[in-house]
Amino acid sequence: MPDHDDLFKKLIRQHFYDFADLFLPADFVSELDRASSPAFLEQELPTSLGKRRNRFADLIVQTQYAGANKSALVHFEFESTCRRDFAERMFSTTHGCA
Repeated sequence: MPDHDDLFKKLIRQHFYDFADLFLPADFVSELDRASSPAFLEQELPTSLGKRRNRFADLIVQTQYAGANKSALVHFEFESTCRRDFAERMFSTTHGCA
């Protein structure tokens, strides 16, 4: 059985802006600088909530806004099953990243 995480990571690394066009809000995507290459960041994130242990994100993409000296982080988590604690995990991971 193929590792779906690796397949999705490879797909998004190779086609980030195409993926963004299809799945991210249009008003967000329209502000991105497509001339800049997205950066794929370290996936270990310190967290400041709960058990005080680092979390690993499946994929974090840093991309630039057009005409501005600021960037956006897009955090991807690939799940093959429904997890009850998913919302809590996303909140704690995002909080530690902010």
